[in-house]
Amino acid sequence: MNKKTIALILSALSCAIFLLFTAAILFLSNSEDAAAFSKPYWTNGNFYQFFLDPMLYNYISDKMFAGITLQLFINIPSILWSLSGMAIIIFLKKTSKLNLQTIAIVSVILLLGPYIYGMISFKTNEIPLRESGPILAFTLLSVLYLIVPLTVLFIQEMFRKTELA
Repeated sequence: MNKKTIALILSALSCAIFLLFTAAILFLSNSEDAAAFSKPYWTNGNFYQFFLDPMLYNYISDKMFAGITLQLFINIPSILWSLSGMAIIIFLKKTSKLNLQTIAIVSVILLLGPYIYGMISFKTNEIPLRESGPILAFTLLSVLYLIVPLTVLFIQEMFRKTELA
């Protein structure tokens, strides 16, 4: 498979993740289905199960954008996590220690770190559903903020290596 095909696949995957996480945030913010929030995965640390639940995919439509506001996408811990991650990448770039493997490792840490934090928080503490929102917001918004820039960075580095060779 050539680099252009890989870049196209990565771009499509990044956009799909971005749209799925946007739908998840809108669902959590705007859904009026009380039964949807009775599922155990909201507070037991198995939040990934939400992405396997048909109710999320049934929610995805043009109507999901009703009532959308910028405030739904602002979360200070997620912003700080994202800025810290980008600062690490800039530091690695300045020290010439940035390569595809480093970008991949840092990306996995930055994207999975909030989920792991949330999973540990739910598994080690008895967090009621009404208090789970900030943890879920940190988990979702961190990915939303970082998925596109990290994909672009990875693709740029992939093609940069080709130009240097």
